[in-house]
Amino acid sequence: MKLLGLEMARLFLLGCVAFLILIGFYEDGFAVTDVEAPVLLSVTLDQDTVDVSAAPQTIIFTLEASDESPISDVEILLRSPGGANKSSRSRSGSLIHEFTFTSDEPSGEWPIVFIALTDSLGNQKVYTSSLLGTLSVPSTITVLDDGSCRTGCFNFDVDENLEAEPLTDGLLVIRHLFGFSGDALISDAVTVGANRESSEAIAKYLTEGNLELDIDGNGKAEPLTDGLLLIRYLYEFSGDSLIKGAIGAGAERDTAEEVEAYIKERVPTD
Repeated sequence: MKLLGLEMARLFLLGCVAFLILIGFYEDGFAVTDVEAPVLLSVTLDQDTVDVSAAPQTIIFTLEASDESPISDVEILLRSPGGANKSSRSRSGSLIHEFTFTSDEPSGEWPIVFIALTDSLGNQKVYTSSLLGTLSVPSTITVLDDGSCRTGCFNFDVDENLEAEPLTDGLLVIRHLFGFSGDALISDAVTVGANRESSEAIAKYLTEGNLELDIDGNGKAEPLTDGLLLIRYLYEFSGDSLIKGAIGAGAERDTAEEVEAYIKERVPTD
């Protein structure tokens, strides 16, 4: 009788374990308590600026992350100045990722769009640029190509007359950001003899370079912040007079020095 009771108790316990496995509380014999996504602790880049004019260059991302379960999937997404995506993904959970850039790709600033971490139980966390900023991760990768302008390259010489000027290029940008088109976009704002002079060509150029028009880096290109910053810079404003009342909420570039450096890289030089 005693043996029968022990056997019944054993069968009851086995049945409980089987039930827990079926409803997802057990996996491989251990209780599943991990419902949290992986935590990204740090991101280190061996460099954030490369010059590809002589040869392809590689940037290495090294991530540090923690989770109760194994990390099974890691993806990093960059975006070119022209809007094309470039990603590195490891379905084995590798925390080291390499991006190689060549002279065939657009030069300029490549935003780091997100880093996504997923564990073996499917818990996922996507770290967008704002979250990455809290980890002191640079918002962009800079790809240089010896000053030459290949496909996707952008500068503020909008009408392409080899100079960036406030009452032509600056005015074209601010009109574009206000939604002007056709003759209203270009009227009295294109230099005589400019290589890019039609409203269609100028609208296409500015639309394709929309990411570059976000001078303060708040994720939006706007006429009374970014457009105003450009015109002030082209009129040689500097310091507080450059940025006063013209920085958008949540901007990544909110000092005169940062704004000046960003625009300076995108104007023609002699």
